[in-house]
Amino acid sequence: MDLSVEAPFNMELVVFQAQINQKERGFDLQCNIILIHSDLRALMYRLGLWIKQSEYREQPNVLFKHELLLLLETSDGVLAWSTKPSFNLLMEKKLRVPFIKSRENDDNYDGIKDDLDFSISIPLQNTEDVHSITVITTFDYRLHRHCKLILEGAVLIQHNSVMPLAALHVMGDLSLHQRWPLPNSGRHSIYNTSVLPYDNEPENWRINSILEKYWQRNPAKKGQQNFILHQNSVSEMNKFIINIRGRSSEKVSIYWDVFWLI
Repeated sequence: MDLSVEAPFNMELVVFQAQINQKERGFDLQCNIILIHSDLRALMYRLGLWIKQSEYREQPNVLFKHELLLLLETSDGVLAWSTKPSFNLLMEKKLRVPFIKSRENDDNYDGIKDDLDFSISIPLQNTEDVHSITVITTFDYRLHRHCKLILEGAVLIQHNSVMPLAALHVMGDLSLHQRWPLPNSGRHSIYNTSVLPYDNEPENWRINSILEKYWQRNPAKKGQQNFILHQNSVSEMNKFIINIRGRSSEKVSIYWDVFWLI
């Protein structure tokens, strides 16, 4: 008797190999890069090696906005004037309208103003001797290299003298004061608002109130000043003259860094 058993069919091993999708490979590679970069970034931050901010040199474009606040203390009382009509309404008999000339210079013809010259001539009575001067003037300040910074900056000029003054000459550099870095890209115009008030509330026009609100800004523009004074009893022309020259040159600005700039 033959006890052999025949299989009804034979199983053939078939191996299928799927082709690797290029998109899936790219996605997997990107995930690996992100994971490695995140770990490296965290390690560098803990070790103090992570660059959190960078410094860049750039010359700002600074333009005079033809807005100012002027206060003179004389032997006969206070004289005042502003380009804001609301302030002039408050002054009444103390109001004294000056004559203002300004000029912006582009020394190297690169389209960016290098310095600003302007003069303020205030008419005086024969009995008025000037002993104290306060001027707040505003500028349009712009940077373009990284973020597009647009702001209204201010410069404060103050001087007191026991002797009567006939003229005040001011020369200084216009610079940017930063409390923290600027964003690295995009538009930054949150502080492109008027430094001088628009309303006619007396408390808003106090010098300390204006300066307190201004110095809360980041960034804020300031002037580093040198004073050259000429003192006489009374000006022969019956006027007080303020000559101001502000220089705008290449300065260092601080920006927050971004991880792809390592």
